[in-house]
Amino acid sequence: MSATASSITSKLVLDGHLTAEQIVAVAFGAPVALDESALARVAENRRSLERELDDGRSIYGISTGFGALVTETVPASQQARLQLNLLRSHAAGVGPELPREVGMTSALMTRQALDRLEQIVAYELLCACQGTRPGPGKPGLTIQGVHRAVRAAVPVPDVDRPPADDLVAVLPLVQSDGILVADDL
Repeated sequence: MSATASSITSKLVLDGHLTAEQIVAVAFGAPVALDESALARVAENRRSLERELDDGRSIYGISTGFGALVTETVPASQQARLQLNLLRSHAAGVGPELPREVGMTSALMTRQALDRLEQIVAYELLCACQGTRPGPGKPGLTIQGVHRAVRAAVPVPDVDRPPADDLVAVLPLVQSDGILVADDL
């Protein structure tokens, strides 16, 4: 493969579908732009997230802590700072600096993965698929409703297993807004 920046003469529009040649060309400096529909999806997803936060919903990693701190609420006044600190905490490395081309390829592949993302799996949904609860204490009515909806689609696991098959089983429920209906219970 002999793709270089010069082998792609115009801006490469990122739409979630890249060829190996395009990936190599970007790694070596080919200019890129985001597809307009991708930008519109990002804007709509942001509006949706902000509506959820405005409605007082708890969103993992935005209005809650991470991991063992999931039960800790992050005040609205500190949420932007949490996101900045999250970026800073992941912007560290050890060892020799990687070549620019490796960094460009990594960023491009991350962008492609985000472009192809159809759903964001809620922590509570993942817990429901695995037959566990998302935190200590009794779950609220919303989580109980989600658990009932998931249990109708996925049996309680009798052995430890990866969640992929369970998530596939509840995908139609998510796509049909069945989880949202459960959320309204």
